Amino acid sequence: MKSKELRLQHAFQLRTYTARQFRRLLDSVPSLEPCDVYDFRYDIAKPFAPNNEMAYSVFVLRRRRHLS
Repeated sequence: MKSKELRLQHAFQLRTYTARQFRRLLDSVPSLEPCDVYDFRYDIAKPFAPNNEMAYSVFVLRRRRHLS
């Protein structure tokens, strides 16, 4: 019996930002605010402050309750 080989390929387009660029982008969308930021470990108990030292970060955003 012959075995079959299955290959999967995905291509993701990514945009990278410095902390300053991301802040400006977020400021341009007043209906959103950051909740927490995580590093590559995605440890929900250990959010951290964004900075330019990390290779990448995951930002959790939420809708603002009241627009100011």
